[in-house]
This record gives sequence, structure tokens and C-alpha cells, in this order.
Amino acid sequence: MASRRKIALTYSYSENWIAGSYYVINLIKALNQLQDISKPYLIILYHSLDGLNLIREINYPFISFVNTDITRGAFPVIIIKKITRRLTGANLFLRFQLRNVHHIFEGNEDYPYINNHYYWVHDFQEFRLPEFFSKEDFDKRSSLPRKVAGMKNATLILSSYDAFNDFKTFFPGYLCKVAVWRFASSLPDFSAIDFKKLKVEFKLEKPFFICSNQFWQHKNHMAVLEAILLLKKKNLSFHVVFTGKNFDHRNPQYYNGLETFVTNNQLEQWTRFVGFVDRKVQLCLSQNAISYIQPSFFEGWSTTVEDAKYLNQYVLLSDIPVHREQLYYNVSFFNPAEPDALASKMEEVLNGKIKQEKKDYHQNIINYGNDILKTFLDNE
Repeated sequence: MASRRKIALTYSYSENWIAGSYYVINLIKALNQLQDISKPYLIILYHSLDGLNLIREINYPFISFVNTDITRGAFPVIIIKKITRRLTGANLFLRFQLRNVHHIFEGNEDYPYINNHYYWVHDFQEFRLPEFFSKEDFDKRSSLPRKVAGMKNATLILSSYDAFNDFKTFFPGYLCKVAVWRFASSLPDFSAIDFKKLKVEFKLEKPFFICSNQFWQHKNHMAVLEAILLLKKKNLSFHVVFTGKNFDHRNPQYYNGLETFVTNNQLEQWTRFVGFVDRKVQLCLSQNAISYIQPSFFEGWSTTVEDAKYLNQYVLLSDIPVHREQLYYNVSFFNPAEPDALASKMEEVLNGKIKQEKKDYHQNIINYGNDILKTFLDNE
């Protein structure tokens, strides 16, 4: 029997961009849906223990963990690591641990001895919405696809064909391979979360919508607030629960501007800003909401939408190409630049004028795992 292929995955947990962490977690969960004979051996490369428990909880059967921080370990080992790094420019201990590894996801210049490198670029927002970026941020975001486009030994991973079209537009002479993995959410068991307690904690006395996005300006929260203001005039009874980290380094005043709008228009009784909450808490809220709202101006492939599909929840969704690619049932589309259009859709939900379909999401996860495996096999 052929030896099990080894794949290294770099992992870094950050609440400032939680989607990146969830991406790796969902990737592992998708591979875990394959037959054991097809599952690759995974080596998780991490620098910090933060969020590592989320991977351990998956119970993937063929896995090991390697700390890439040369300052960790027994004192003599740390000294040797530092000396060899200074003399050779490489972490020889790490290189030994990665022997016989031929694939690395999110590889970089630290791993030139691994043949096949895979890089995920979530979207090309900086090209489509350059007004949201300083020159420094534009250069930083665009440096990765620019680098990968010139690498013959690299595979660029994209989450949608809409993003692939953007890549071909902005990098027409690219040399790398390209694979599209339409990622699927694999949700943790959140049945132990008591929704009744959450209702008390977050003061949810009315039916509520949920908007789960980081507070970045392209996520377009203001459209939701303006829609709430329109519905306030009709004296409709509801809340909108907003979850997510309330800071955008590109626009530090963005969240403050939303709070000011709420205060100036006396929308407090319709809005609940709960901040960054535990994933299971977020999912419990999502399951009990009357609908998701996803108003974003731009996405690569929305985790929020995938969560909604898993939960068979209805979504009020901004009408952008990638969202049309991602969802075709349990959805009402609206122009993200027209809050009155969103308000109209919210009113339809509140009046029970929507029809929800039940679909088995499990096949999406299996398809995702097969897409991942096929890409690795194609490079052997």
C-alpha cells in the first residue's frame, strides 16, 4: 500500500481575522470526511498555542503538531536552534521534522525544501474597492497574489470563480497553477448552549435578525442601520444582533460612527452589539434568529453564508456576483447601496412572507474535501 501523503498546514489564530482561522479548521474537517485510506497525514505548524484546541477537538486521526517558534523547547535545544539559524539561515530542526513532506498550505520562504506550495487568497478587494485602502495596505494585501502569480511551483487557492475571474483580470500573465475550493463550514456541536440564558444576557425580548461580520467598512453595516431606521418609522418590533470584532485598523472610527448613528437616531431598542463572541454562542444565536443579514459590498466566499446554509437559515443577501455563485435558495437579494431595499426584505421576513427549504448540507463538506484532495493529487 502506498504511504500516506504528508501535508503541512500553517496555522495562526487571530480574533482580528477569525475567518482565516476558521478556514484551516474547516479544511481539516472536510478532509476528515474522506475515507481513512484517502486521508493525508497532516502536520500543523504553529507559533502560538492560541486557538490550537479548535484543531485538537476535530480528532483528525493522522496528525501531529510542530511548534515553529525557535524560542520554545528545552534550553539546550533553543541554543542549538538559534546558532544553526544564524549560521545557515534555516531552522534545521524544523527541516528534519518536515522531511518527506511534499505539500505545504500557506507556505512561504521558510520552506524552500518543500516542493509544492499552496497559497489561499480570499479575494481581490483591494483592486475592486481601492478607496477602502491606503497605499500601504494596498501594497501589503496585493503582495501575496503578485508573488504567487510569478511562482511556477505554487498553486493559488481561491474560494470562488468570481475571484478567479478577478485574478485573471489583474494578473493576466500568471505562471502559477490555480485551484478553486468552494469551502464549506463544518460547525461544532453547540447544543449545550442555553438559548434562554443568551436571551437574558443580550436582552433579546423580540424576534431578531443576526449580522455576523467583523466591523470592517466594506461589510456595510450602515446599510443595516439605515434599514432599521426606516422600519422604526413603521413601529415594527424586532432586534438586529451584530456580532464581530469591533475594530477596523484601516478605519478606526468606523465602529464609532455606527454607534453615533444609533444614538443620534435612537435605535438602541432595535440593535444589539454583542462584540466578538464564542463560536458556539454565535451559532446558537444564528440558529434562533429569524434570518441572517449579510450586507457586504465585497466577499471572496462568505463564511456567514456557509453557516446559514448549514443551519438551513434564511439570508437577506447583498446582490454581488460571488453571493449569486454561493447561494440560490433560502435567500432574498438586495442592492447593498439601497437600504430601503433591505428594509423591504426585512419587513417580508417579519411578516412571514418567506419560504425556507431544508437541504442536507453534508454533501457540500464531502465535495470540499474531495476538491482539496484532488488538488494535492494533481501535483504528485
